Amino acid sequence: MPWTPYYRKQHVEHGFLVTEGRLAFDAYRTITEYGEAVPKVLEHEEWREVPTYRSLILSTDGPPEHDDTDAEPAVVYDPHSVRRYLDDVTRQRIPIDQLSTDTWLMARARKVNQRYAHASRLPVLDAVARSVDAWAAASEAVYIALRRSRRGRGVPTSYMAAIGSALDTDRALVERWGR
Repeated sequence: MPWTPYYRKQHVEHGFLVTEGRLAFDAYRTITEYGEAVPKVLEHEEWREVPTYRSLILSTDGPPEHDDTDAEPAVVYDPHSVRRYLDDVTRQRIPIDQLSTDTWLMARARKVNQRYAHASRLPVLDAVARSVDAWAAASEAVYIALRRSRRGRGVPTSYMAAIGSALDTDRALVERWGR
């Protein structure tokens, strides 16, 4: 995507929102080694040549409208998968650049969860806030490790504990949400 600093430098999966087929909204904001990525509104001419392979229709108009069903939010937590992932992290089986992407996406996802919980008045706001903070800290720790790695410097292993803490916070969130 030509408007990102990664263009022709590094392949990354990236999504953006298209509304009514005319405008694209890319809300990605970060500092990269290639420059700064900032939120952008793109006219059709700027993005129509971008190859796509997946599309979703999303709404950010607020929480789902209340209906008369007693549907509960789906909460999936597989302790075995979480233990295996943490083991892969601590044994350094996952490349640091992949961990940087993983933790950034988790931090972003927890912010979305927080907005949903707040808008829906779910009684887990404090637990979601702790998860948001934990994933933000994990993402920051991994990013620092990534930057040091790319500069050929020693990589601090504190990111491993930060990821473990974020996973523990999520476990507590799932236990609380499931009540």
